[in-house]
Amino acid sequence: MLFIGPLLHLVGYQHEKYRPFIGRTLSVKIGEVMLSGIVDFMLATGQQHPKQPYFCLHEYKKVRGRSNDPLGQLLIAMVCAQAKNVNPQHPIYGLFIEGRFWYFVVLLGKEYAISESY
Repeated sequence: MLFIGPLLHLVGYQHEKYRPFIGRTLSVKIGEVMLSGIVDFMLATGQQHPKQPYFCLHEYKKVRGRSNDPLGQLLIAMVCAQAKNVNPQHPIYGLFIEGRFWYFVVLLGKEYAISESY
């Protein structure tokens, strides 16, 4: 976040309809399964608490010796975001960073796609 935070601030995500939230938990129960995770950065409606998330950025992971699955963590956050939206048929966008590579992800319904690395 030391690098990405100032970059996100320059973009100016403060808007009357949405704003950035940092380090927030997203959770939802789907059927018998409870999903939750902490999202490093998200764009969502709401003032004090995120209501409808649109974009999730998951934390940086080093490439070597990693014990976590950044794509899996991001997809959990994106599924939670999708379930919290008024219209779950709209796509949810996300991003995770692995070492020096950035991957953009889109979730639409039960299908997702991952970009080539940038």
